[in-house]
Amino acid sequence: MHNGDLIASIHKKALNAARTFQEAQNTLLDLLGQMDDLKGFIHLGYTSLFTYATEGLKLSEYQAMTLIQIARKSKEIPELKEKVKSGSITLSNAKQIAVVVTKENAQEWLEKAKTLSKRELEREVARVKPETMLPAQFHWMSGERIDLHLGVTEEVMEDILRLQDLLASKKKETIRLEDVIAFALKVSLEKHDPIEKAKRAVKRGEEKKADQSKNDKDLIEYPENYNEVRDWTAYLRMGANLPMPL
Repeated sequence: MHNGDLIASIHKKALNAARTFQEAQNTLLDLLGQMDDLKGFIHLGYTSLFTYATEGLKLSEYQAMTLIQIARKSKEIPELKEKVKSGSITLSNAKQIAVVVTKENAQEWLEKAKTLSKRELEREVARVKPETMLPAQFHWMSGERIDLHLGVTEEVMEDILRLQDLLASKKKETIRLEDVIAFALKVSLEKHDPIEKAKRAVKRGEEKKADQSKNDKDLIEYPENYNEVRDWTAYLRMGANLPMPL
């Protein structure tokens, strides 16, 4: 086979692979949206849709985050997923506008996502939502420590510092920002995480069952012939804790 024929063969296979990849990507958008609606990932033992996508489906963090963000935004703006499926908007550009597109401005941003380059679109999004230019970043410092960088609004920072002061006053010790974030996350997850809610429901059921069992043990067990007893000798043999026979 000449080089020209070999290259043509490789190109044909690449086109088929790209088509299959696009079809699989579109299918994943639909399936992740359905799994999110049903909260099916909880039934499968995952704490979140993101965990399900990365651990269960073996997608990269970027792939999972992109697909989930587009799938969720498409519930509000169905045209977004349609444009991605048709190939008129790339996944990357769809993810870019997901943070700014609404029902009111959908046509404007869908057109920009279709016609502008990734860098040009980033600039347009940053004009409307400048905080997107400072995305959260993290990297491992050691086996158990992560270096986290993210931008927050002044209002969020004030709330963090306020909570830090409250915790320091309550515990009578210095509270690090890491401790503040850990506390806020724990309280929020305990209140909103379906897994934690299920654990509390199971615990309440077990406690209720234990209380019922205790109450049952406290009930007096009367002998079958109790009503036939009419003399003190039989009464005392049964136990003086029983009510006196009439």
